[in-house]
Amino acid sequence: MKLMQACLAAGVAILAAGCDLTGQAELQQWMNDTRQTMRPNVQPVPEPKEFTPQAYDSKAVVDPFDGQKIMMAVARQQQARASASSIKPDLDRRRETLEGFPLDQVRMVGMMWQSGTNVALLESNGSTHMVRVGNYVGQNFGLITRISTNGFLLTRDCAARLRRAGLNQCGIAIDDADPATHDRLRGLPGLFERATQGFCFLHEYGIESRLMTYACHGNMPQGMERILGLAGRLGVKSVHMNFPYASGLWAEEFDEVFSADDMGRLRKFQGFMKSPLVLLEFPTPEARCLVAKKNFVYINASGEVTPCPVVPYVIGSVRDEPLTSIWKRHANLLRMDYRGNCPMGEPAAREALRAHAAAVLSKIPPPGGVRADVKET
Repeated sequence: MKLMQACLAAGVAILAAGCDLTGQAELQQWMNDTRQTMRPNVQPVPEPKEFTPQAYDSKAVVDPFDGQKIMMAVARQQQARASASSIKPDLDRRRETLEGFPLDQVRMVGMMWQSGTNVALLESNGSTHMVRVGNYVGQNFGLITRISTNGFLLTRDCAARLRRAGLNQCGIAIDDADPATHDRLRGLPGLFERATQGFCFLHEYGIESRLMTYACHGNMPQGMERILGLAGRLGVKSVHMNFPYASGLWAEEFDEVFSADDMGRLRKFQGFMKSPLVLLEFPTPEARCLVAKKNFVYINASGEVTPCPVVPYVIGSVRDEPLTSIWKRHANLLRMDYRGNCPMGEPAAREALRAHAAAVLSKIPPPGGVRADVKET
């Protein structure tokens, strides 16, 4: 029995040894074949991305860790309180003539442009009165906050009365040379025809006419060319072309703001034709804005003072202190030289104006003043 076990063990050992040698040879042969047929697949190293330097254009923005942030927050609170406290009737002021009539007895019979502002002609009890924004009308503290016209009220009789009143120039707004488009934008069918008739009435009574319009991305340049063609056919002496401001309802619509190239294309209309004369607020890239000139401030119907009608940052209220005091702080603190376009369309310049207004309102001058030495971009 022991001899049989020994023989079996020896046979298994010899069989195991034989299998092991044969398997190794086959494995080695497979590995050699695989090495010869396999090719390494190495992914190429990607090219390094080109680095584009970025200019740091936020120098004029307030440092988030600067103590001026607190000053601006306090100023905004004061501004909100000042605005809230000013919304109430002034019972101590002298009453104006048109406050003696009910509103239903006062009607608008015309409008004129005088000393750079709109003047409305209101008729009551057989008399005609000239009023501006800020005047009162009616018996319940009615305050005039806006005067505008689009030619609808400019009849032949109105033109005759304006001439007798001494008016020598009048502007009418035309939004588009196409009658249907103009009426749609203004929301009143037939308005284009009334407005163009208004030009004829002005010429009939020897009043120089001006067409007021605006340029935007949607009507440049063909729309302005058509406007000039219309002005030429109407015999208009001058065309005032406005452009989009990043203010009011368009405060954040920076895509609508004209770039330097857009302004350049708009300025080309100044030499497009000899008549009518094209007028622009920024006729050259070096033309300074009204704020930078330090010769202008705007007072709204509530008595709040801002650097410009399109700059909404309050620097004081004439209901709280004399305008001279507000003006002196404003002029002394402002260090700005913005040219060629409205600063409200440039974020850095806008932030500089905001900081300036907060400093003027709080009566705390910021360190080194507020600078915005920027030109058209």
